[in-house]
Amino acid sequence: MVSNKRSNSEILAKYETDVFADVGLYIKEKLKARGIHDVICHEFGSYLAGKNILDVGCGLGRFSFITSPIANYVVGIDFVSSAIDEAECLKRALSLDNISFFCTDMQYFDIDTKFDVIVLSGTLEHLPDATVFFDMVDRVGADSCVIISDSPSEFNFRGAIHGGLWKAFDWPMTKTDVKIIEPQWMDSLSVAHGFQPLRRPIGTLYSRAFGSMGYQDIINRIPKVLADVSIDLSYHPDDFNEWSAGLFEIGSRLLDSFLIEGKLKTVSSIVDRTNPIDVEKFVHTFGFEKVRAQKLFHYMDPTFDDPYYSTDEFVALLGGNIIYSYQRGYYDKYLR
Repeated sequence: MVSNKRSNSEILAKYETDVFADVGLYIKEKLKARGIHDVICHEFGSYLAGKNILDVGCGLGRFSFITSPIANYVVGIDFVSSAIDEAECLKRALSLDNISFFCTDMQYFDIDTKFDVIVLSGTLEHLPDATVFFDMVDRVGADSCVIISDSPSEFNFRGAIHGGLWKAFDWPMTKTDVKIIEPQWMDSLSVAHGFQPLRRPIGTLYSRAFGSMGYQDIINRIPKVLADVSIDLSYHPDDFNEWSAGLFEIGSRLLDSFLIEGKLKTVSSIVDRTNPIDVEKFVHTFGFEKVRAQKLFHYMDPTFDDPYYSTDEFVALLGGNIIYSYQRGYYDKYLR
């Protein structure tokens, strides 16, 4: 039976064959999470401005490119060479000189620069051993280094199905995740490595958690999971889909109530952020295929398919994704 227990080499193989093999597919998959980067920039702008930033698991470099106008220096690292190759192409086309990209595993990454902020966006859930990340932070993080990490959360309607099947049966619910990141575990891990919570968790991806995006994800995901599970089960897709539709309809009403109560905020991009990609210029000047240039334009576009986030103490924990923040030696929990 296939399970979620994977080694580093298996995860790398999955990324190379399933995630980054088709850049267009990767971009399509990432569009649902576009707003997370802008929420980080909006909510933590004062920590990012004029600082050295390390973007761990940078993919094609979206967060690195967004923060480069306000940062002193940005470094993006990823262990998938095709992702770094694409990021380098974008960097050259955008004529940016305060970004560097490296194809490396965080386990081996070292550099003379000391980073004020280290961002781990959608990456921690893929690490079989999270201590590897903190070992790297010890090497390259500044004395008062800030860590900002975001990961999927299962404390919502979609997560109850997704995480419940994962926890109960160890079914392969995702291509590359190896663990479910929970707030208490995240706090304990960070404190154990000398970091204290900087701000309360911030929730994002509420349509994925309770609305139409969550419904579509679940009804598309379950048949694929069952195809990977080598046991004989009687599956009733029509009944399941009908029940799921009712569940997420209630979830959508719950989101409406959060909006009315002011517990959800609209994601906004950082000041003066525009899409840096000129499709025609990329095609005629840099030789990009037009379809590829258009996909990269959508990848960088400051519009959001899942447009809400929350800083409310309770509602934040119900998001489809949670942003966590910690600072080395910072002890006034949630003062800010």
